[in-house]
Amino acid sequence: MDLPCDAADLHLITEHFLELLRGRSTFVYSRPKSAEYLDVRARFSVRPDQKLLVATLGSYDEERAAEIVGARVHVRPPLFETQIEWVQSLVDHVRPRSELFLLLRVHPREFPNKREGVLSHHAEQLKCAFADLPPNVAVNWPDQAISMYDLADQTDVFLNSWSSVGKEMALLGIPVVLYAPDLAFYPPDLGYWGTTSVDYFAAIDRALAEGWSFDRVRMAYRWYVFEFIRAAVYLGDGYPKREGLSRSFRQRVIEQIDRRVLPGFEQTWDCARRGIAASSAGQIRALFETRSTTVIDLAFPGHPDPGAREREELALRREMLRLANALFPTSETKKKSRLFRALNNSAELSALAV
Repeated sequence: MDLPCDAADLHLITEHFLELLRGRSTFVYSRPKSAEYLDVRARFSVRPDQKLLVATLGSYDEERAAEIVGARVHVRPPLFETQIEWVQSLVDHVRPRSELFLLLRVHPREFPNKREGVLSHHAEQLKCAFADLPPNVAVNWPDQAISMYDLADQTDVFLNSWSSVGKEMALLGIPVVLYAPDLAFYPPDLGYWGTTSVDYFAAIDRALAEGWSFDRVRMAYRWYVFEFIRAAVYLGDGYPKREGLSRSFRQRVIEQIDRRVLPGFEQTWDCARRGIAASSAGQIRALFETRSTTVIDLAFPGHPDPGAREREELALRREMLRLANALFPTSETKKKSRLFRALNNSAELSALAV
């Protein structure tokens, strides 16, 4: 993640994040970001002098699926065998520390949602595990309809298992702590981690002390560019359907009937309409001609050209301004939000230089 990114790639990553904020995709489980200011601390009775830790639980179906297909191989066993064991250790850690407040955010996929209509077995276990909590611990259940991005504004440190929210919060500059470096599908260097109990809780304290970081924003953007652009083959110009577009009620009904009466029709029709993606044809050809293992082997120049890092920084700060205004669109939210101030203050350096 030492290679600087160009402005066009950074812009695409911001577009991706803005779509997450809208919450329109069937693959986005968080509620859309509130347009108005949501006082999360007041909602959960967090005192002004308390540091807020938010533990984001992952969904076990994703973890089990990755293990079954061999995509998840642990170099060493995670510090905590289960998420419930992890949460119980966090509760024990904050129980005597009145200066901390722990909010446990249950993954929305554990409960009936816009894609699945069932309650997971793990959700039932969580209800039992959360039955007796100290005053400085609360649970954010999915039915409370709070967006992850509303929590982001007022959270000091995110504690993550393997949820993709870890890299999303890193992109906003917020510190994230893992309890196993190989557990999440993003580089642990985007945040902090500990492989022993002592190191893990020390990492939380270090994250609290160091706080928000522009360098973290930079590294997260670079990872997203690597993951979504440099390590991928773009086929979008050969695939006509676009997710999230508004459709009429009649069109939605027809699509539902098609899926029920003719399973696979939509995919067959898409393949029939698809042409050769001209923008990626050269990349695909080079992959075979050079006998490269992956497209990553073709993606990186030996050294960035002179001035690349300076151009990246200016472009990155402009993207941060876009994020800040999208997250906090009204004058009230801008005035009350500390995350807006962090993003905007960094972005203003770019505005002076451009």
